[in-house]
Amino acid sequence: MEIKFIEINENDFEDFELIAHWDNQSDIKYLIRPNFTKGKMDDIKVDSIINGFKSNGNKKIYIISCDYKKIGYISIETDFFGLYKKEKNSVWIGICIGESEYRGRGIAKQAMGYIEEISKLLNQKRIELGVFEYNKKAIELYKTMGYEKIGEHKNIVYYNGTWHSDIRMEKYI
Repeated sequence: MEIKFIEINENDFEDFELIAHWDNQSDIKYLIRPNFTKGKMDDIKVDSIINGFKSNGNKKIYIISCDYKKIGYISIETDFFGLYKKEKNSVWIGICIGESEYRGRGIAKQAMGYIEEISKLLNQKRIELGVFEYNKKAIELYKTMGYEKIGEHKNIVYYNGTWHSDIRMEKYI
C-alpha cells in the first residue's frame, strides 16, 4: 500500500469537489464538521471550501492518495484563531479518510505522522486538534500517538438528538 500526500492549491477544483463530497457523506460529516445548531447539518458547498482556502494564507491542504487513488485529505493551519491554548508556533489540524474502504487500515496514523513532519518543517512546536467526544476511534488513535487532552468545549455540537463536547488535544513535537 503506497500512501502519498499531495499539496493542493486554489486551482485544483476537482480536489475541492472531492473534499466537499467527503465532507458531506452522512456517515462521517458529523465526525469531521461541527453542527452548532439543533437538527440536521447543511451540506457544505465547493465554493465555500475554495473561498475559505483562498482567504486563508496560513492553511495547507493535502490530498491523501493510496495506490494512486484519492481517498481523503489532511489540513494544517498556522496561526489558527480558534486554538484552545493560544501558544506561538502551534498548528491546527484536520484529517478525513473519505473513502470508507480505506478506514481502519492505518492510513490515519500515517497521515498523522506526515502532519507532524510537515509541522516541524514549518518550524512549529505544537499541534492542537479538536475531536468530538463521540468519535471514540479517533480519540484512541490520538492518545496512542502521544496527544493529550488539554480541555473541552462542553455541549457545543449537536449530533444524534443531543449536545456533545468538543475535546481539545495537543502534542509537542
